[in-house]
Amino acid sequence: FLVDMECDPEAMRPGGFVREAHLMLSNGAILLVVHLQEKLWRVIYCTAGLDESMTLDDLRAAWQELMPMPMPESAKFHHPSHFTVSCRIVDRYRQGRGLLAGDAAHCH
Repeated sequence: FLVDMECDPEAMRPGGFVREAHLMLSNGAILLVVHLQEKLWRVIYCTAGLDESMTLDDLRAAWQELMPMPMPESAKFHHPSHFTVSCRIVDRYRQGRGLLAGDAAHCH
């Protein structure tokens, strides 16, 4: 689950958010919060069994469980989306003059 969070950086400081990125891991769940610019943060949450039924309320509950500080009340969310991590392996990386490497090796 991925969402952009609009929040004043000062509202994040009381909980210890003084760096540009914070990663919390617990029981197979991952919550990543990255400061992108001024008041914009990227929040990524991933855990086993997560599907497209996840809502912002579910994210708030995950934050409450994983983060050492409460989510700022002033937080506003934009562009929530779901994504799936896919792992694929090719039989060969080169065929004739074609080579699969770098950014050409990922899919959306």
